[in-house]
Amino acid sequence: MLKLNSDKTHCVHFKISRNSKQLPQDLNIKIGNQTLNQVNTVKFLGLFVDSDLSWASHVDYVCKRLPTVCNALGHLARVCSVEALLSFYHGHVESILRCGVIFWGLSNKKHFDRIFIMQKWALRTIGGLNRMQSCEPLFREYGVLTLAGLVGYEACMFVKKNPMYFETNGSYHTYATRGRNDLSVAGHSTSAFGRGQHHLCISIYNKLPRDLRDVERISIFKKRAKTYFVEKCFYEYNSLFGM
Repeated sequence: MLKLNSDKTHCVHFKISRNSKQLPQDLNIKIGNQTLNQVNTVKFLGLFVDSDLSWASHVDYVCKRLPTVCNALGHLARVCSVEALLSFYHGHVESILRCGVIFWGLSNKKHFDRIFIMQKWALRTIGGLNRMQSCEPLFREYGVLTLAGLVGYEACMFVKKNPMYFETNGSYHTYATRGRNDLSVAGHSTSAFGRGQHHLCISIYNKLPRDLRDVERISIFKKRAKTYFVEKCFYEYNSLFGM
């Protein structure tokens, strides 16, 4: 029998508008005789989800964790090899970035820049560069995905692993059009839908080279997709949409 812990269960009223910071009218949801606490932000499966889905709370959380890890990386750089530093990076920096990155990674340019600056800090530490030197070549040299590359890679992997959530243009007609095998984008009238992860995944996946999209085996697609995003080294907030 499933039983909810009312002390650890919260109520969030999601809204599209990001202008108002006030809590909406009390929903007055109860478990037994106890009314659930209504909040603007809640932690769910490792992600801090806010009521307007701006992901500001999660980005703040990531920004608090990364400096500690980057400082530790700096101390290790004095005594460890590049291979050891990269192992530490993947285990303690990239693991933080990967968590839900398709949700918050491109949610806002300001959020993106805050996190990407810290990721570049980590790469410069590994490569022994000062903060005035560009670390862009290091991403390709070390085979590390940029923040934008992580978003693109994770979005494409989600599409490849979950084809049941997506339809192609060819499922609506029998004509041999050029975009027949592209994923279909649902019509929408709000910018909130355009910022959503379903739309984001479709937009990025449709821009992959045809031969890469045609790879059926997940293991092969995974390797080739990572190679693609590492080599492209997407460096800007909106670079994925012009690839």
